[in-house]
Amino acid sequence: MSLDRCYLTVLRYPPDLTERQRTLALSHGLAVDDYSASMLQKLAPPAVVKTCASDAAAGAMKRLHELGIDAAVISRHEIEQFSARTEAKRLLPAIGAPRPMYAIEPLRPRLATVSSIVMDDVAMIVFGRVEKTKSVADPAPTMGADLSHLDESHLIASGAAVHTSMNSETPVGVPRSRTSADAYLIDLYTRRGECVRIDSDKCSFDVLGDERGLTDRENAAKLLERLRGEATRSVVDVGFEGFKPPGDVLVQRSRTVGGSSIHSSDNRPAFDFYSAWRVIVHVMNVKRKSQSGRPLT
Repeated sequence: MSLDRCYLTVLRYPPDLTERQRTLALSHGLAVDDYSASMLQKLAPPAVVKTCASDAAAGAMKRLHELGIDAAVISRHEIEQFSARTEAKRLLPAIGAPRPMYAIEPLRPRLATVSSIVMDDVAMIVFGRVEKTKSVADPAPTMGADLSHLDESHLIASGAAVHTSMNSETPVGVPRSRTSADAYLIDLYTRRGECVRIDSDKCSFDVLGDERGLTDRENAAKLLERLRGEATRSVVDVGFEGFKPPGDVLVQRSRTVGGSSIHSSDNRPAFDFYSAWRVIVHVMNVKRKSQSGRPLT
């Protein structure tokens, strides 16, 4: 049995299948209960519906095919093939060039594999917003504890925490702090399989010139539209926000330090997975379209 983790991906359902029929098909194909299958069928394709070893994935894919559901198996090894990205520090437009192109000033020159990019060669652009959060909560005070060191807002939170802990199996601490930060990522994939990443936390937006705005959100949106207009042969994917990552893509962590609970989340690994997975699905669609003469949705 192969130990390589695989992601069984539903590419499309027959258009005449009802939600109930999708549920029954997934329940049979994936060997899961009806409730789990009903949750999975709500995911808009393409969607990862099962994570397992390659042998089990191949068997499940065969059962789905027999039920008319187009599915594919994508391995962790295939995902990792796209992990070598060139992170851009700056895009330098080639002024006067016959077609749009950029020199890439890399963030880490020794790791860079791409020094320039011609926009006609871009096959796919994947865009997404990622967020990192950190919450810290102190232990909930016990009944009769001295609360004189807490201000009014903490007293309110403490009361809620004590009430919750008395009526729940899981004690809830007193919220102390919460921080969050977001970033906008644009991955450019060439037809040779190269990838250039533009990260709003690390890449300058001076390529926008006078159009440069005040926020990363505004600048990322403007740059995406510019690149979309220049890469006229590319497919642009902006569906990361609605993506449910596989269970083995860790995005949340919790730990206890000195009695305080620290919960952190970072969905950047989920975007790394999504970006590579999405371009693999795109390549599959292109190949199948050329073979069958019809596009896949």
